[in-house]
Amino acid sequence: MHIGVYSYRPDALSRFANKSETRLENLEKLEQLRALEIGLSIGALQTECLVVGVDSPADIKIVEEVLNGRKQKA
Repeated sequence: MHIGVYSYRPDALSRFANKSETRLENLEKLEQLRALEIGLSIGALQTECLVVGVDSPADIKIVEEVLNGRKQKA
C-alpha cells in the first residue's frame, strides 16, 4: 500500500504541466515518470499510518464515516 501526495514548487509545476506526456509515462501510465524524465526530483517518506483510500465515489461515504468517528479504519 502506498499514499500518493504530490506537491510542486510553482516553477516545477509549470515545467511539468507544459511538457507533453512522455513515451515512458504513456507506456507505464505513471505521471511520476514524466517528472523524472524532465529532471525533477521526487521525494518519498515511509509511514506506519493506516489510511482509507478514495478510489471510487462509494469510498467517500466510508471516509466521511471514519472522519466523523462512526466507523473504524480497516
